[in-house]
Amino acid sequence: MVMARTKTYSRTNASSPTSRAVRSSQSQAKKTYVSTLRHGVAGTSALAPQTLPHTAIRVRPGGARDGRVSIPAHVQHAFVIALVGVFFVALISFVRIALITQTVQMSIEANTLDQQIEALHSQSAALEVQHSRLANTSVVREQALAMGMTSPESITYVDLSEDVVVTDAAGDLSLVGSMQAFEAIS
Repeated sequence: MVMARTKTYSRTNASSPTSRAVRSSQSQAKKTYVSTLRHGVAGTSALAPQTLPHTAIRVRPGGARDGRVSIPAHVQHAFVIALVGVFFVALISFVRIALITQTVQMSIEANTLDQQIEALHSQSAALEVQHSRLANTSVVREQALAMGMTSPESITYVDLSEDVVVTDAAGDLSLVGSMQAFEAIS
């Protein structure tokens, strides 16, 4: 059995009586066709082709369409110019963000250096105060007495006008010989 297929194209209004009649006849034809395929028709050969009733096909003039919509040239040019503008605005924005980021990083580094300078100034001032306190002779005398030191009973001066450094046979300094020479002078 050969089955014939047909497509139905209708450009009529769906609510018009004509379109309802066409749909009704199509529906009836499909039911008849399906029934014929299932049960066969009495008195017909099983190999005879079955056909459906033909419906009207309406064609719109204007030629075949490939689905593309043509855009006017001035719209295309305006779109390209807008894309280039958006690209440049984005580029300028990225450069600005990079510069702002670098500025913030430099500001943070400058603040860190300022804090270090302030810490060094305060440390320097503390060291100057400590130096002036330790260089004061009265403070030195008090600390010496607290450690058990006393003033000397006599003051002795050593005159080293003569050279008391003695060397041995190898040319090295001899500490023992120098001490003996020093004791001989005093």
